[in-house]
Amino acid sequence: MIKIYGSSDDLFEVDGEFRGENEYGCYNEKVVLCVHDFTDNSGVIVTGEYAPESPCTAVWAITVAPEDEDSPMPMMTIEMAENGYSPMLVIRCTDNTSVTKLEATNE
Repeated sequence: MIKIYGSSDDLFEVDGEFRGENEYGCYNEKVVLCVHDFTDNSGVIVTGEYAPESPCTAVWAITVAPEDEDSPMPMMTIEMAENGYSPMLVIRCTDNTSVTKLEATNE
């Protein structure tokens, strides 16, 4: 299981059992992460952004998408958890999971 959440206004953090970095600096930019479970070769793309334009102006926004258009969403359990002012995404996956940062854009 891993937990992904925003911290302050400039860090996107990942906690749990996985391969990869556990903290991504993101002042004034989106962070795009690929969460891939090698046990069943499935994964998702997680995007985090602090204070995106309307309707959120001073909170974190987290989105989840398939790895690509030809890959359906995996059967991972993905849920939101309480975490104060920042949403927390909880992904139930094996310890054979990697988290890698993809190119961030401000589009």
